[in-house]
Amino acid sequence: MTAYLPVVVAQGFHLPVSADRVLVADGAEWRTLAAEERTALSRPLTPAELELTILLFTLTARLRNACWALLELTSDGPNFDAISVEIGKFFSFKGLPLPDRAHVELVVQDASVPLSRTVLWGIVNLGEGSLTLETTGLRLALRPGEGCRLPRDVGVQIVGPPNEAANLLLLIHWPQA
Repeated sequence: MTAYLPVVVAQGFHLPVSADRVLVADGAEWRTLAAEERTALSRPLTPAELELTILLFTLTARLRNACWALLELTSDGPNFDAISVEIGKFFSFKGLPLPDRAHVELVVQDASVPLSRTVLWGIVNLGEGSLTLETTGLRLALRPGEGCRLPRDVGVQIVGPPNEAANLLLLIHWPQA
């Protein structure tokens, strides 16, 4: 069995995680989580464990809709800087504050082109369909509005499912040194 990063639902978030949404590498194959691994998805973590764990969360419908409104190019709505501030306030309220000087980016990504970044704090699926992220020994399905906080220096790639439409992603970058 390949080693993989632990995954938990971030404290303060309510997110159902079915067995088929998290897959772990098992040699050349992928398997669902065992019963004890699924139970671990909701366990409390020490501060040291938090830094090395993928944390699952959801973004509110209001913030998701605000990001979509930007794509409609209406001048009467808030700008992305204002939305980024609101996203930061939301995460702070939920006990998952963004790092100081984090960079937030709204990305329309061609689903046929792989996305691989090594300095992401987090990624949110703002699209209308699910997408699958892969990191060392782990595949994670994110439904619309769901996201994850990644440990520092952990690369992630979108591996599926293939969408006909582009993915709409909210990328939150660790601050540059």
